[in-house]
Amino acid sequence: MPSRQPRPRLPKAQRVRSRDASLDDAMAEIVQSLVRGDGGPEDVLQGFFAEGRRVEPRDEHIGAWLSMLSSILNDLRLSANGGNTGSARILRDVQATLDAEIEKGGFEPGILLLVAGAFTHAGLNPGPALQNAMVSVMHAIPPQRLPNDAESNRFLEDLAAEAKNDPFLIHMQLEELASAFPPDYRAPIVAGLAGSTNVALHEAAVGFAMSAERVTSEHALQVLVEKAAQHPPSAVTVARLVRMRPWLSAERREKIDEAVRALRSKALPPVANERADTLTMLGSAGDGAGASGLYAIAKQNRRFILCSVLIKDRLGVADAFAHANLSRRELDGLMSRLAGESGAIPISRTLFERRLRDALAINVTNDAPPPFGLLQVAEVLALGQLHPEAIDTAVLVESLLADVPDAQRNERAVRAAHKGSANWPGQVEHAQSWFEAGEHVERLLSPLKARKERVAAVLRELLPERRAFWASCCAWTATFLKDSNAETDMLGSLWLDVALVARDLAGSTPLDSIPLMKTIAAASVDAFEGRRFG
Repeated sequence: MPSRQPRPRLPKAQRVRSRDASLDDAMAEIVQSLVRGDGGPEDVLQGFFAEGRRVEPRDEHIGAWLSMLSSILNDLRLSANGGNTGSARILRDVQATLDAEIEKGGFEPGILLLVAGAFTHAGLNPGPALQNAMVSVMHAIPPQRLPNDAESNRFLEDLAAEAKNDPFLIHMQLEELASAFPPDYRAPIVAGLAGSTNVALHEAAVGFAMSAERVTSEHALQVLVEKAAQHPPSAVTVARLVRMRPWLSAERREKIDEAVRALRSKALPPVANERADTLTMLGSAGDGAGASGLYAIAKQNRRFILCSVLIKDRLGVADAFAHANLSRRELDGLMSRLAGESGAIPISRTLFERRLRDALAINVTNDAPPPFGLLQVAEVLALGQLHPEAIDTAVLVESLLADVPDAQRNERAVRAAHKGSANWPGQVEHAQSWFEAGEHVERLLSPLKARKERVAAVLRELLPERRAFWASCCAWTATFLKDSNAETDMLGSLWLDVALVARDLAGSTPLDSIPLMKTIAAASVDAFEGRRFG
């Protein structure tokens, strides 16, 4: 627990993300010290807290440590989600280090806010130890030393100015701040936004209506309604509540409906906004870790916008954002990296929306709202009202094959498709990651020594439970390939081969007679033995 109880400072966003010369110099100095000491992620976290315990912490060093920590945490999270058990273990060690540093104390509360933001920015929960520490600190400070309303309002106004009055960016930064507190303690942030006369701040409050924790979501809606008389909502606020309604569980929809009814009569008239022109849409059907992506490029005022949506198996829409105001050079750099990492291919708007509706059905089932950024993506691309609609894999496959002549889907064609599956990693970028990985694989394979035994074990004991996943993965891959082929005429009949294999996976064909499953089993053993990571 922090040993000092000074008045908490609310750190500004640029303290974390600025990249001026002094920060670059500080980062170079830190990197050299880590190299000399062969430092790892835990050392970066410890270095950050050590700087925070100085009598006068140096802002540029705080920023450098924090920038490195955010980058490392994000890479570890992505690697762990991809099944790398080593990364998962390191993340657990980092969490243990964080808890230990919090127990030592000796730093200002603002340090906790910054590190909580780094974890949240990387898609990780900072954990209850940090949140409880913040609560203890706040309770120990006399009320007269807490930020008053005027100071809190100035902080929000400054943040809005830094974010160029972008409600989505404002929400993202305040969500990072809110992550330092348990859900029950986030009310003042939401109230400050909803009660602001700044339209961007007021609209950012809507993002908290999509919070995973119901207490935060319901409080955001309640405050928006309570403040509506003094601070009328914009037409955009009401429209966003209406658009997000289908993405929420039935219980949450009731609260949304109550809020919309109360706000609609008080809302300001709509203001015309300049529309962006969508240039292209792309999709990546899915990797072995269950991650797939949807992407789009739009243009507005001679600048570009890159939209991105991450879909995760059993989670639905897990992340979404629109990276706006890009130059052509910046866009080309991002797209080059995207093409290399995801293997995204052009798809139609119809398929883009269909895939989103299927993913949102998972969000609704899990009572896990998608991120606020999905609203921004939907608005930039002028998507239709996205009503969640789960698509059964077998139905999806049959719809693909409905117009295919018998001669192209008979037994001979199926055999050829299965034989050709060995070449898919060289033809479909994301197929290179089609293998099983994770702690369940380690538990299964560690006792076995011979490669042949390991491959047989994966095929016999692991893949039957994952059959539905791989059937879905192949079905969506075939759907994307067919749709892209119609758009570009570049991918030939590969989609048909993938669809035929998907049909057998979705049916009752024995797994050991499906060559693709043998390939995945062998690739899983390769990954386990370190041949793919070493």
